[in-house]
Amino acid sequence: MKFTPLFSTLLATSFVLGTSAETFAIRGTNDNHRKLVSFDTILSLFTPVLEVVVRGALGASLDPLSLSLSVSQEIDSVVFSESCTAAATVTYKVGDLTGLGNFVIDNMAVVEGSADIDVSLFRGTTWDATFNVEGGLPEGLEAIVDAEITADACGVPYQQSVSGLLDALDARVNFSVGTSGSIPGFFGSPSVSSTTFADVDVTLGSIETSIDFGNGVEVDLASSGLEGAIIDAIIDAIVGPFADILNGALGGGFSL
Repeated sequence: MKFTPLFSTLLATSFVLGTSAETFAIRGTNDNHRKLVSFDTILSLFTPVLEVVVRGALGASLDPLSLSLSVSQEIDSVVFSESCTAAATVTYKVGDLTGLGNFVIDNMAVVEGSADIDVSLFRGTTWDATFNVEGGLPEGLEAIVDAEITADACGVPYQQSVSGLLDALDARVNFSVGTSGSIPGFFGSPSVSSTTFADVDVTLGSIETSIDFGNGVEVDLASSGLEGAIIDAIIDAIVGPFADILNGALGGGFSL
């Protein structure tokens, strides 16, 4: 989004005049004229734009995310029939993961002590700050899963392969982003000159699968230990490239 020179001037001036319950010290051209300025205006400009550019970068590079994960677990007790319970090996192969491109920002706040603003009537406003960003994936994450079970089912060799879907409906993505930006005093548009993404944290909550081996075979994904292994593997696959992708795409800054 672009702003007229007049709006940019008024916006820069509003930093000098603005007051709020949450304020930060600023540096002006004259140290004798220190004032307090709120980061509310910067947040109101920055948050929706950051959401759009992060979503675009994730959608272009990580949606879909090729996982190629294979997780196996020896399960002591699998029900094969009313009269047969036996040990088995279950393997889940997780393919492409979709949904990261649906990222939305739920909350964004300035890290205490990180904000630094310099206001000048003619040069405009420049600022540096680190933000904590909390985001969600309202449409969830979904991946194709191929599953195989092999066993000696009470003396009878058993092997079954099926395909289905894995869903993580409560996925969350949090990270920090260090920024530098400016709001011109008279000409030009507000912009972020640099961003540095770090401290990526991903949670999936519980996962659900549509895997059904049929023939009365029952595998409890949660109690088998497979659920935790799959969740850990998916989180590692997301966190690994996440910051590098965003820093590569957005590190040079963008207009507000």
